Amino acid sequence: KGVAIKAARTASSPYTSFYNAFNGFSFGASIGMVSIYGPWGDIYDRTESTSLYAGYDLAAADFAKNLPVLRDMAFLLRYDYMTANSRDSDEPVESIFTLRSFSLNGTYLYRMESFFALTAGAGAGLAISLVEIPGAEVNGPPEILDSRRSYDPCVNLSVGARFIFSRIELGAGLSYHHIFFTDRGM
Repeated sequence: KGVAIKAARTASSPYTSFYNAFNGFSFGASIGMVSIYGPWGDIYDRTESTSLYAGYDLAAADFAKNLPVLRDMAFLLRYDYMTANSRDSDEPVESIFTLRSFSLNGTYLYRMESFFALTAGAGAGLAISLVEIPGAEVNGPPEILDSRRSYDPCVNLSVGARFIFSRIELGAGLSYHHIFFTDRGM
C-alpha cells in the first residue's frame, strides 16, 4: 500500500523528472565587502564584490551517501567580480582596478541540524585583473590613457554558516581571496 501511495504521488506531478535531474545542484549569488591589503590597499579603498556560483552537493549522489566525508562535501564553480578606483585617495593619478576570477571550490558542510550547517571551504583558479588610467572627462566617458591586464593564479578560503529553508539557502561568512600577482609596471 505504501509503495502504491508513493507511486501515485510521483505520477501526479509532471515536473518530477525535472526536479530529480537537478537534485543536489545549487545556483546562487553573493554580495560582500572587500578590503584590499598589501601595497594595493594603500591605493584602493574598500569596495563591494559580487559572486555567482553553481554547485553540487555530494549528499545527493548515490555513491557518496555511505561515505562520511564525501557525503558532507559540495563542489562549486565560482565567478567573482570586483572593481575599485583611487578617486578618493591621495594618489596623484586616478586608476581603476577591475578583477574577475574563476575558481573551483570544495566545501565541507558540518550539518548540525536539517536546517543549519557550518561550512569551511577552499578553492583555486584564475584571476584576470585590469588596471586602467583614465584621462580627463571631456563630453563623455574618459579616454583610457594606459592599461595593463594580468592573468594570475588565485586561491580562496572561506568559513561560514548556511541556513536552509526548503529549497532556499541563506549564508553568512568570511572569505579570504589571494591573488599571486605578477606585477608589471605601467
